[in-house]
Amino acid sequence: HSFPTRRSSDLCNSKAVAHITAQLEGVPESKLHVIYNGYPEGTEKCIASGDEPNTQHNRKQPLVIGIVANLRPIKRIEDLIEAVAQIHHSGGNIELRIVGGGDEAPYRQRVEKLGIAGRVKFLGSQPDPERHIQQFDIAVLCSETEGFSNSIIEYMRCGKPVVCTDTGGNPEIIDDGVNGYLVGVGDVAALAGRLEALIDDPDRRLAMGRLNKEQMAKHYSLESMLNQHIRLYHQIEPGMAEV
Repeated sequence: HSFPTRRSSDLCNSKAVAHITAQLEGVPESKLHVIYNGYPEGTEKCIASGDEPNTQHNRKQPLVIGIVANLRPIKRIEDLIEAVAQIHHSGGNIELRIVGGGDEAPYRQRVEKLGIAGRVKFLGSQPDPERHIQQFDIAVLCSETEGFSNSIIEYMRCGKPVVCTDTGGNPEIIDDGVNGYLVGVGDVAALAGRLEALIDDPDRRLAMGRLNKEQMAKHYSLESMLNQHIRLYHQIEPGMAEV
């Protein structure tokens, strides 16, 4: 997540990664520079999605909660399964879609035990996850730790409200209560509560999703990343030629 620049400076893609770099590599914080990754503009399918709020009141189909993450313990997908079970058993008309590769067996067993087999879809690894993200009403990432999450960026590109854990670089991307919600790692009750808050408030889902698309274009574009690199290079080599 970091690589050396000239004069022994390190470039990191989030403050969280910079903090870890300082601790593990013994690099002075004054030598660390943070430039967030830049991404292309959203695809047409994502540009077209997220424009109308979905409500429980005007449709029979379930509201879709989705996650893009590999099926690994560090991603704590079982927390999301538990939260979805709580919402379902309290009467919520929801469906969970899990996009990511890995051993599904333990997760399917948990789903069966909780009695929500008909409410959870395992979609496996997908070459184009945004094709599935566009169908999410709420996007989730409940990892134990993260650097700078590509999944959250993909959610934002598609204009989705985000609920994620308050860990790593996540709070640098998600402003709690503004463009999404942050919850404590492993706090299933808080995760369920934030999901229910968004389920019950389609206007807030829509507003958060629109804000995420705006922030994506403003802060995480390729142009923004390149301009920050150029400024940094000028600071390191004031006499370098204009790019």
